[in-house]
Amino acid sequence: MKASVPLVAFILLALALLLISSRFNPSPSPKSLLSSSPTLQSAPRLKVFVADLPRSLNYGLLDEYWALSTPDSRIGVDPDAGLRPAAAAAAPWKPYPENPLIKQYNAEYWLLGDLETPGGRRGSSFAERVYDLDRADVVFVPFFATLSAEMELGWGRKGGFLKKEGNEDYRRQREVVDRIRESEAWRRSGGRDHVFVLTVIVSDEIELPFEGMIDYSDFSVFVPVSKALQPKWLVNYLRSISEQRKRRYRLNMAQVQRVFEYDNGNPGGIGPVPPDGAVNHIWRKIYQKVPIIREAMIREKRKPEATGSKGRFLRLK
Repeated sequence: MKASVPLVAFILLALALLLISSRFNPSPSPKSLLSSSPTLQSAPRLKVFVADLPRSLNYGLLDEYWALSTPDSRIGVDPDAGLRPAAAAAAPWKPYPENPLIKQYNAEYWLLGDLETPGGRRGSSFAERVYDLDRADVVFVPFFATLSAEMELGWGRKGGFLKKEGNEDYRRQREVVDRIRESEAWRRSGGRDHVFVLTVIVSDEIELPFEGMIDYSDFSVFVPVSKALQPKWLVNYLRSISEQRKRRYRLNMAQVQRVFEYDNGNPGGIGPVPPDGAVNHIWRKIYQKVPIIREAMIREKRKPEATGSKGRFLRLK
């Protein structure tokens, strides 16, 4: 699967965020960043329009998950067995699975939960949901893409991840592509202002979540892909890191930990988000991209038709 959407706003969480390239000034220290975040009263908010997709492509996937009677074929056990009766009865929003292979990819769940929260309960969210496309800064596509893939990997046809025929994840992705490309919002911008949540990325060139807001070198280890692919190289390198360096990383990580916390503690993810949590930092990061997106859209309008580029979404092989 290859993503090839010129200047479309993507969120690549866990390993990357928004493929539109840009450069920012050197980031402040984690501590100073978190202590100086502006209040909503003094800062603008990101205006988000939610694309029209059927429930089957987001919360409906959770309905399917909680109705399953067989365990994840990859681990042979069901970490959510004890939660299934209550979760299956929950409506209309269900909790996210505790299955560790799935739970690590839950960004789209919390982002949509924030947007689904009624206005009076939005609290300190940096995003404002708008229902008029003309007022929107970006268009959020409410597809639980990673959950869709994980459902296929854990409960799909045995023998591998099929490319097309018999692959329910492929069918769902094609449905999203077709619906979004037929929408007024896509026709207006060519997809440049659309936000998709994806996680399937390993590269030396990616932009990490909140990069420019925090300095990953303060608490992370980076290695080149070419080295990491060499047998035993990564294990030996990690073992060579001194205890002093590990302690420094742990202390720095503690200062930015809340930046990576998505859970807002509310049933179904519907409720106010923490002001300095991951959801708000994602919205802020997208807000930084808005001028670049608008510039690209304006530039595309003045191009002669013969030279204009056509918006592309996903090419699946």
